[in-house]
Order: sequence, then structure tokens, then C-alpha cells
Amino acid sequence: MSLAYLIVLFLALSGWLFITFFREPNKTAQSFFSWVLLFFGIASAYGLWSKYESKNLLEASLTQLNDNTFQILKANDGHFYTDLLINQKLVDFLIDTGASTTTLTADDASKVGISVSQLQFSKPIQTANGIALFANHSVESIKWLNQELGPRVLSISNNGLNQSLLGMDIIKKFDHFSISGNKMFITSQSSN
Repeated sequence: MSLAYLIVLFLALSGWLFITFFREPNKTAQSFFSWVLLFFGIASAYGLWSKYESKNLLEASLTQLNDNTFQILKANDGHFYTDLLINQKLVDFLIDTGASTTTLTADDASKVGISVSQLQFSKPIQTANGIALFANHSVESIKWLNQELGPRVLSISNNGLNQSLLGMDIIKKFDHFSISGNKMFITSQSSN
């Protein structure tokens, strides 16, 4: 649908450019470049706003219902997202209940201090997109939903993964999790 709008916009601007260029070439060129700059300015502002808005939606999707129970709302794309603190760095995750292990993208691994170039990507894993190669690496600390989970071994993907995945290896560290409609409920271990 948006491609159709872009094509119509392109045709309208090209027609305007073609018709007016022959009447007043200098003025047409000046107007054309003004419109191009305006278009790229609006597109850039939209891109920055989308990134800002998605971060705010991620923060707004998590609600602490009581001392030990958290609720995460499903995003518009049908997935659940959350933040984890890994080696004192905040990382965005897609919650993947079909994944047995938690996996970092190469970019997120670098962000938390892992030297990705030193890893050997030799562990084959079956993904939704086929078989991919991963490496394992230990991180010093993981914190999620106010729960310190200590050091853990995570998988690192060097390609084919656009979003870090929170797998069942970490979700199982909590007493209970369930999904009801567009809400995920997770109960952490009691602090007693």
C-alpha cells in the first residue's frame, strides 16, 4: 500500500518537474531541490521519531502488578519484547518461547563487551530461517524483572538475526509464566 503512495507521489512530482522545467528552468530547479530537501528532512524526522516511539512503547509494555508478578503487553507486530541488563548494559529482546537458548545478535554482543571477532561460530542451530552458526560465550551478569540471574552462557549469532532473542533458558528461571490474549504474565522467585 505504501509503495503505491510512493509511486503516485513520484509520478506527480515528475510530471510537475517536466511541465514547469520548460517554462522556467532556473526557478523549477530551485523549487525541485527545495522539495527534495524538505522530503528528506521529514523522512529523517519520521525515522528518529519511530525509534524514539518504539523505545517508549517497550518501556510502557512492562507493568509490575505486585512484588513478584510482571505483565508484558504484546506489541503491534504480535510479539512480546523486553529489556535485560547484561553486563550492566541494557539490551532489547524479543521473547521467543520457542527458543531453548537466549541468543544475542553480534551488535548486542559487542554492546555488552563481548569481542565478537574472537568467537568461533561453529555451533549449528535450527532456526525458523534454516540452520545458522552460533558461538557460546559466558556473560558476567544478567538482570531481568528485578531478578539477578548471575553469570550465564549465551549464544551469539554472527548473521541472520536482527533481534536478540530471550529463550526458555532464562524464562524457566522464574516460577511461572503464561500468556493470556495480548498479555504475558511472569512471576519471579519470591525474595523470602
